[in-house]
Amino acid sequence: MYRRFLSVRYFRTRLVNWLSVVGVMVGVAVMIVVWSVFTGFATETKRVIRGTLADVELSPAGPDDPPDYPELERLLQRSPDVAACVPRLTAYVVHPYESMRRIAGTGTAYHLMTGVGVDWRREQRFVEDGRRRGLRDVSGLIGLVKAAEDPNDPFSSPSSLARWGPDGDAETLKGMFSLTFLRRFIGLPPGAKGEAQEFLARKVPLTIVRETTDAEGNPDYKISTKDVVISAVYDSKERDVDVGRVYFDRAALWKFSAPLPPPPPGGGRAPKPPDTPPEKVPYAEVAISVPDYQRVETSKAAIVQWCADHGVAGMSGASWQDQRGSILMAVNNEKMLLAIVIAFIGLLAGFTILATLTLTVIEKTRDIGVLLALGATARGVMTVFLLSGVLIGLLGGLLGVLLGIGLTRALNPFRDWLRETTKIDLFPPDVYGFEEIPYLFDVPAMMWITGGCMAVAFLASLLPSLRAARLDPVVALRHE
Repeated sequence: MYRRFLSVRYFRTRLVNWLSVVGVMVGVAVMIVVWSVFTGFATETKRVIRGTLADVELSPAGPDDPPDYPELERLLQRSPDVAACVPRLTAYVVHPYESMRRIAGTGTAYHLMTGVGVDWRREQRFVEDGRRRGLRDVSGLIGLVKAAEDPNDPFSSPSSLARWGPDGDAETLKGMFSLTFLRRFIGLPPGAKGEAQEFLARKVPLTIVRETTDAEGNPDYKISTKDVVISAVYDSKERDVDVGRVYFDRAALWKFSAPLPPPPPGGGRAPKPPDTPPEKVPYAEVAISVPDYQRVETSKAAIVQWCADHGVAGMSGASWQDQRGSILMAVNNEKMLLAIVIAFIGLLAGFTILATLTLTVIEKTRDIGVLLALGATARGVMTVFLLSGVLIGLLGGLLGVLLGIGLTRALNPFRDWLRETTKIDLFPPDVYGFEEIPYLFDVPAMMWITGGCMAVAFLASLLPSLRAARLDPVVALRHE
């Protein structure tokens, strides 16, 4: 009975114990805030870098022409490692824009971009199939669209149809541009806020180099430029990638980038390229969702082997981790470093408790001598100070959890207040790529942090408790 009584009394009556509780509370709160923000940042970063990447991307890599997509699709759908698949076509395009050059004055500069051709209906089915199977990260391109002239088909433009009619609209190239690219390169009227909706129906000049042959049959190249109508705007928040990526309808992109027929033998203008049937439109890669997200590397190898076993050789596969491996490795390494830093914060709280209880033992030496002289056991004296340390750790840990959650939730309001008051942005979107500070409460990690601090408090209490238990009653009673 006296052990609990003295533990609570020593804990309650000494200011240094409450200061230790505050120290532990602040340490736990800091660990929770830092870990929650980093967990949210890492989670959002992984989601962003995943972007529109599928689990596996299958690409023709051999010398032989790959089969037409409908044939390859039927083959892949029979594979047990394929849950859904969709074709995509890529081509390099250039956006010419006026640039203020430091030496030569005003001139034309060129921004290189990757044009990605997709089949919108297939992309929708691709995502729906993935969701029905409970797959992760299947938002795909359709989940990134911020504005579109026609929400049902982002590669159609009612404004172009009304202006040019069906024939003119058929010859008009429509594109889905990123909000990052548009804000950087496309000007808006005064007073515009740069919202996605404000860019719709405007035009972006794009240039592409198309392969052809000259009159003698030698390889040649022609430059083709078109004003592309902004039919939709997307934002994946992966700004470095978004600024160099534009989406088209796959058939329209092929029509814009396909090789040109050679000029007639007698000279004159080259004939117009014939329209390509939908089933014959080429593809550069096939995006694939696998049934088990955790076995993506195994499924990747199995899909390539499946194609080879069924007569489609020369296919290469890449998982989304392969394509973003360096970024994922950096995020994981930073998480390990953060765990080490958090461990040191916990040790600092432990040293605070160690110092506090050591001072308590020195101050209470005479009391310890009295207890021992009255028949208290060494184990009982040791328990008195152990309980004091555990109380510091328990109370500080629980209060730290509450404080950490509150501070984490207050980060964005505080950031907004500071930005409005001092014009200082603690988390600039241009640097980090997020409009708000991301955070995610990792409950298991919070339990580990709190439990770890309590364990450190117990271990830090052992040394002064053992010292108190080993005191000689005669020496303790003579202590001044």
